[in-house]
This record gives sequence, structure tokens and C-alpha cells, in this order.
Amino acid sequence: MNKTIQLRAIETVIDTTMPSGQQIRQARNTLDPLTEVGLSELRAEVRTAYVAGHPRFRCPDCNEPLFVAQNPASPDTPRDGRGAHFKHYANADAPVCRKRTTANLHDIGAVKFAGLGEGTDHSNLKHMLAFCLSQDPNVTDIQIERQIRALDGSWRQPDVSFVLDGQAVAVDVQLAAASLATILERGAFYAANKIRHIWVTDTANLDRLSQLAFRDIYLGMGGRIFALDADVVAACVEQSRIQLWELSIMPRLAPPLPLHTVWDRDVVDQETILMDPKVRRAEGEKRYRESLATQVSQHFGPQRASMRSALAEGKPLEWMRPEWTTITRQIKGRDIDTAIAQGVGAVLAWLFAVEAYVSCTVPTARRVALAAMHQATAAVLTIRNANDWAPLMETVCKMSPPVQAALAVDHRDQLNALLATAERVTPVIRNHAQMLSVLFPWVGFKLVVKAPRFGPSINRSSLH
Repeated sequence: MNKTIQLRAIETVIDTTMPSGQQIRQARNTLDPLTEVGLSELRAEVRTAYVAGHPRFRCPDCNEPLFVAQNPASPDTPRDGRGAHFKHYANADAPVCRKRTTANLHDIGAVKFAGLGEGTDHSNLKHMLAFCLSQDPNVTDIQIERQIRALDGSWRQPDVSFVLDGQAVAVDVQLAAASLATILERGAFYAANKIRHIWVTDTANLDRLSQLAFRDIYLGMGGRIFALDADVVAACVEQSRIQLWELSIMPRLAPPLPLHTVWDRDVVDQETILMDPKVRRAEGEKRYRESLATQVSQHFGPQRASMRSALAEGKPLEWMRPEWTTITRQIKGRDIDTAIAQGVGAVLAWLFAVEAYVSCTVPTARRVALAAMHQATAAVLTIRNANDWAPLMETVCKMSPPVQAALAVDHRDQLNALLATAERVTPVIRNHAQMLSVLFPWVGFKLVVKAPRFGPSINRSSLH
């Protein structure tokens, strides 16, 4: 039996964000369409709602809260929603439920240093960071494992804490797995107490960046994470200022390879280290979009321009056959006949209409753009396989509050009904994610970003 099927003892869930009468959702339809970014975002959203006392998902049998767990790692386990399942929170006082499974270490707390306490590498990296900080005259109050208490009595003990240009900073060194709960709780605590919080790893074993605990950190930060090694230490000493490596996920469009992700790396100073987390995340996603748009223009500029002109004129997908074929052969995408059969034409028209509406600022023209978006929305919601595209529509609405707010009431009802369908959703979004990202780079981060296959190669010369 397929491992994912075995783990998915909970086949349906109650989604409390949906309207009454549409709250029962199929687990497979909720999880399978999720990309790595989508899975990471949903896991964070579910945990945050649970802590706030408003669980997103509940078990239909016992009504207890559920969270999204990833299947145990293995070579054949997808890292996106196909390798995830719903699970009950550990709770000794919960009612008996036939769908409750045994709690594991990730549910209970954290798997840290294989249960052996703090490791030598972890300790060394803390002290290395503290030494780097001591070289910068703008850094004060450097402390290792200082307990920070809030007015409400809650507390945290970061690996290293300091003050840089008047801003308090807390650093957690990440070399082993930490639970999502730990990651989110620390971020919330420091934000509430106006303390900048960052995670720092080392460069000795960057393959670890593919692990779930690291993905939860950097996918929630626009694909960015800090790192430290002996070369950075030397640069800090030489230049008398704190510096760190910043590793960033970026697109790579290099035909005939499919569109994929790679690690970029750069040395950053206090401006980036002190950046507000929300700004840093938004900047990371923007940098990805801009790089993707530039590469698309370099490789497929004329074809993309021609296809977008056809979309502006309301032409069907068949009209774009030459351009589609040229691009898809280069990026190893699906052929245009498959795309036509799977409703891609209506989806492209909708994304184009969404983009036009969001970018339009002239009041009279905006009303026209809104009408066009409503028309395109109605078209997608009524195609034969509209349920397959509903998750993408929901993703775009979450990305753009103006689009969410502009949905007509009947369109929102139709979309909710599609999301709650009992019919199996097929992976058409995954089939065409690369082409959608080529034509609309602004959606690329959500659709194609994943943990790069290889760790970044560190270019030491950039330190000088």
C-alpha cells in the first residue's frame, strides 16, 4: 500500500474558514495540489490559528484540532503536499478517536541533536558568532544564552543576543531539526517584544537545507537564510563590522533544462540583518520574480510578448500554438493539446485579467478592468475541470487582497463549492506550473520554488 495512503487515515477534514455547508473537504484535494511553498505556508497558517484558539482544521469524527504533518523523509517522498497528511495534536485528555495516530517526536516538541543535548558544532558556532559581533564597534551587550523575559512572564533564551545601533537582536543557531511550533513561537515572541530575530546556520553541510525544519524557516522568509563560517569571521575581523552569508533561492532558466531553483549567496551587513522580517520576505519574493522575468525575457522575450498580445485581444490558446510549442520544448513542459484539454486557455485569460486589474490605477479604466476580471473569473469557474484549477484561484486571491475583495459573491460561492468538491482533483497546476510562471513571473515563487537539489557553492572571493 502506498505510504501516503497509509498515513492519510484522516480522509476528510472540517475547514473552519469555509462557509457553513461547505466545510467538509477531502484531505487529498486540500493537500495534493500544494507546492512546497504552499505546504509551508499552510503549515504555518494552521499552527498560528491553533495557537490563537481558532483551529483551521478539525477532525470530522471527534471535532479535535488537526495539523498538517509531512510524511517521514525518504527518497520517494514528495516534499510538496503529496507527501503530507493531517494529524491530531498530541493531547492526553482528548476523546478517543479511531483516526488518531501515535504522537511522534516532531509533534511533541523538537528533535534536537538526536536527543543528546547541545552539540559541539552548535556551541562552536554560537561562540564564533559572538566573536564576530565583538569586532563591530556598533554592537553592544553581546551575550550567549541570556534569558529574555517579557512583561507577561513569558521568556526565551536565544543562542546569542546583542544590540546593534539601538536595535535588540536575538539569534538562534540552526544545525538540527526544530519543530514548526518552536520556529513560529520564537518569531512571535520576539516580534511582540520588538526584538529582531534571525536564524543562522553554518556552511559545513548545506545539504541539510533540504530538511523540513530548514524549509519552514527560509520558505517563510522569501527563500532566505543566514549562514556563518570561518571566512566570514575573517572578514568581520578585517573590516570591523558584522557580516553574514545570506543564502537565497533564485530561479534558473537554462534551456533545455526545466525551470528550476538554485541557491544564490551574498555577504550582507547590518542593513539586511536588521531588516523587518515581513519586509525581508517580501523583498526575497520580489527579487525572485524580477530575476525570473529577466531570464524569461532573455530566452523567450518575443514568444512571451506575442502570447500576451494574443491574451489582450481575447484570442484562444490555439492561436498561440507556435509560441507555446517553442517555449514548452525548451522547458520540458506539456504540449499545447494537453494544455487545451486541461483548460489552460481560460486560466491564462484569468491571470491576465487579474494582472490588468491589480496594476490599473485610473478609476474609469479600473472599472473596465474589474468587469473583464469578473468575466474571466466566470469562464474559469465553469470550465469542465474547474475543480482542478480552484486551488490556483485560491492561491492568487490570498496573494492579492484586492483580487480577493473584488470577487463577486456568486463567484466566491462557486469557488468555495469547487474547493469542497468530493471529486478527485488532478494535478493540472503542477503540469503547467512552469509555463504559467514564464508568462506570469509574479506567480512563479508560489508555483515552482522548492528546496534546490544541491546546496550553494560558497564563492569566497565575494568576501574581499
